Amino acid sequence: KRTVFRATKEQITQAQKMLTVAESGRMDAATRAAVKKYQSENGLRATGGLNRATLEKMNVALTDRQKEIPVSPDSFAAPKGESKSAAAGQKRGPVF
Repeated sequence: KRTVFRATKEQITQAQKMLTVAESGRMDAATRAAVKKYQSENGLRATGGLNRATLEKMNVALTDRQKEIPVSPDSFAAPKGESKSAAAGQKRGPVF
């Protein structure tokens, strides 16, 4: 069974304070947009969600339970000029 990483209300509030959006403790549209922008500017995959890699980059403290969940390799953006499949080492098929 795969464990899902979820940010706590306190972590969301801390991120909202850092991103200068309304501090509600909820992942609303404005928060997602601000998180997405932060992720794209900091070499993270721009998902708009507060995953472990994003919280660590923001220096937001993790709970003990969250520390047990490993960082997903999908949390990081592919290097510029590389697609996700190229980053994974897959060859591109023939183009017709």
